[in-house]
Amino acid sequence: MAAATQLQLHTLSQDEIENLVFIDSLCKLPNRRFLEQRIPELLSSLEGAALFCFIDIDHFKQANQTGHAFGDALLAAFSQRLLSVLRAADVIARFGGDEFVLIVRGLHPESLSSQGTVICERLLEQMRKPFQIQQTQYQVTMSIGCCPIYLPSTQNLDGWITKADLALREAKLQGGNRLVMQAAQSVMSHPSHSIASSAQAALQKDAQGSALGAEIMLPYDLSHLDHWFTYLEVLRKRFQTNLEDQQNNFWLSIDLPLSLSLNHPRFSQALLQGLHQFTSMQRLDPKVICLEIDEHWLLQSTALVGDLLTQIRAANYVLCLDHYGRAQSRLHSQSQYAFDRVKIAASLCEQLTHQPNAHQSQASTQIRAILAVAQALGQTPIALLPAMQRPSLELLQALPCPYHQESFTEG
Repeated sequence: MAAATQLQLHTLSQDEIENLVFIDSLCKLPNRRFLEQRIPELLSSLEGAALFCFIDIDHFKQANQTGHAFGDALLAAFSQRLLSVLRAADVIARFGGDEFVLIVRGLHPESLSSQGTVICERLLEQMRKPFQIQQTQYQVTMSIGCCPIYLPSTQNLDGWITKADLALREAKLQGGNRLVMQAAQSVMSHPSHSIASSAQAALQKDAQGSALGAEIMLPYDLSHLDHWFTYLEVLRKRFQTNLEDQQNNFWLSIDLPLSLSLNHPRFSQALLQGLHQFTSMQRLDPKVICLEIDEHWLLQSTALVGDLLTQIRAANYVLCLDHYGRAQSRLHSQSQYAFDRVKIAASLCEQLTHQPNAHQSQASTQIRAILAVAQALGQTPIALLPAMQRPSLELLQALPCPYHQESFTEG
């Protein structure tokens, strides 16, 4: 069989071989390997500006539950419509599952946001039109998260993916069917207190509404580890009274900035030294600091993450698995690094309020499974509330999921 395959490859032209390597067979689009090997080189030779976008089909899991053939047909139709409405200069690729990467090229740096918004809004409108799938009219929406690229760029593909993925996550948390664009200006200097103190934050609460902890939502364009500690200090000052309450084991949560580690050769050492200095100066127990990691990083950078999280655990800081229970989640992730807490993805919690009832039942079953594993592992489960908070909260508490997170804005 191997010999026959080699013989077939020898008879193919170079173009045909590249199609096998770089083209997704289902969607007939460039694939992730193409992005990793060709896009950085391509963009480095261009001038001006571009927009790097992550696209995700909203509630695709429901379509796939109709049948994998139906889901595959929807993905193929969705891909072809994307191609039909984009400009010739734009690049579209299938990143994996129902996720696509769009690179909008040929934009003017001074009007990047406005130009990009017009293109993406037009794309959202066109993709809302029903698809004809297996003699059935089927309508879906999508979410888009974008970050700017000023060319020629020294940023790497992982950096763009990280920023656009964070923007996509925000679009999903806002209910989907929308565009979220990262601010075009990068944070290149130390953020002022006024900027940091107006950042979006979130409270983790119990069933009675009492605050257990707080998390600050880092900006998409965070560029230095020092900035990260600035935002952590703002959070500490805001909740100093809670921290001083001896009867209240209040915690401070912050996303672990693994995107920064990609360009920092001694990131682990710098992070741990900074945390030790921070907790010592403020006389905080290390267990007050909760470091949150998105499951995306477990799937992307296993060796890097494993070494870093092992050191964090040894220093007695608390670890939380963030946004768990999405379509791409793995059961192994929940127990892989002895997480102390697990946050159940808003997209999963949102399904509790969806029709038909079969989807509610499946979501309930999946959340119950996460809760059962959390109990067995001694983890604290926290549900991330979707936009429609009250119905989801009542259903979550009935499962029961004892803790939830809701957003607020400081300043």
